[in-house]
Amino acid sequence: MKKIATGFAAIIMAVAAFAFTKPSNVKFADPYWFTTDDNGNVNNSMGVPPQQSSDPFGCSGTVKGCSKAYTSYVLISPGVYGPSGTLTITHKKP
Repeated sequence: MKKIATGFAAIIMAVAAFAFTKPSNVKFADPYWFTTDDNGNVNNSMGVPPQQSSDPFGCSGTVKGCSKAYTSYVLISPGVYGPSGTLTITHKKP
């Protein structure tokens, strides 16, 4: 009986110890990317915008605009999505 009580006490102490540990850091979701025109205005996406940590469009060619990343997106009309939430990253050609 003493062994069983000691076993239960050990289990209760282990559960109590792990119940009060600090949670690990929460990783924020990757942003949603939208292309921009030469003036920096965001072009609406003709499909769900890509969600990834790095710019999927790059800055190539003669276009001065490039891309912007937002924390979320909104459905504007069927198949057309626009940026929503907070602007997190702006890429543009010099």
